[in-house]
Amino acid sequence: MPLVHFDRQAVLDFFNIPIEEAEQALKHIGYKDPIDVHDEFSGDDIKAIAMAYAHKVYPSAGDRDKVSFGSQVSYLVCGMYTGVAHYKKEQQAERYFEEFKKAYGVDPGDEGPEIKGNISGPDFTRASILLLQSLILPPDAEANTKASVKLIDQHASLFDSKNLESIKNTINSLKDVKLL
Repeated sequence: MPLVHFDRQAVLDFFNIPIEEAEQALKHIGYKDPIDVHDEFSGDDIKAIAMAYAHKVYPSAGDRDKVSFGSQVSYLVCGMYTGVAHYKKEQQAERYFEEFKKAYGVDPGDEGPEIKGNISGPDFTRASILLLQSLILPPDAEANTKASVKLIDQHASLFDSKNLESIKNTINSLKDVKLL
């Protein structure tokens, strides 16, 4: 059973990048494994779109960061991880995401997230994408939860106004994660 945490349509709407554009962007990202941008089952389509977004928004980010971001988003949409070997930045982003989802009582489902807390699937998805973005794509010294809150403020119109303050407060309350 796949472990789907993200609302697939919310991901596609958030990135708003046609698959053809993603396919072209991949040529500029140092990712050696084959990727089928038309494969929805494995999440390669989402991975390509997320990597293209990363390349567009953070052109100076390292390829490892762009691939990591794409892999994380793809995994959370389809439940299959096909990314780079873990490194510290990615591990920290995963830990923060785990704490964020616990705060809202989010469990993976077959078709999307199962949420016990007071947040919609699309709002949880968008907030989580911005959290991962702020922790993986900026330079190491700028990758933190404060950057997440700034990104959420910049994208405030995407969120239900009832959830916006709760999301920002939840992210602000996340404790510094310690890696084992």
